[in-house]
Amino acid sequence: AALPIYWDPHAPYTQAPDSHKELFPAEQYKPLMRDQTLLQENKIMYEVYRHFHNLHYHTPQFGDRVPSNHEVLALYDSEIHYVDERIGEVINTLEHLNILDDTLIVLTSDHGEAFGEAGFFEHWHCARNIARVPLIIHHPRSVPEGRRIQAMTESVDVLPTVLEIAGLDAPGGICGRSLVSL
Repeated sequence: AALPIYWDPHAPYTQAPDSHKELFPAEQYKPLMRDQTLLQENKIMYEVYRHFHNLHYHTPQFGDRVPSNHEVLALYDSEIHYVDERIGEVINTLEHLNILDDTLIVLTSDHGEAFGEAGFFEHWHCARNIARVPLIIHHPRSVPEGRRIQAMTESVDVLPTVLEIAGLDAPGGICGRSLVSL
């Protein structure tokens, strides 16, 4: 059994190699970003933002300068691209070893991110882009390809689901429900 866990993408979003960062030039993100007037005019919000970025982005790339939200979003996308490539390598290896169809793969996240929507950054609130995360389960013997669950699910449902797919009983007292029968 193997359990590769990827921490990235995660602030400060600087872990992707330069070859991935070059694919996402920050200037291309400027037209996508929301107006930051609210952040700039609200001294408390700006200080929180500045403090957060000083913690995470005091790097050779930015020095003492607070990076713009479009620069941060470009770095975030470069890390998504980098992690996607790493996951692809794991899947290709499983295919090469001829064990992909016998392997349970679960892709999920603990939270989303915000890049200035409603004046918020990171994951300090519960807007849809923070609370709604992917849950992708691959196991051809248990989960039909392309199946989508319309019911509301929660992260606590992952453990009971994985245990049922593995043919194991969930221990008493855990939260969540298996999604296999939905």
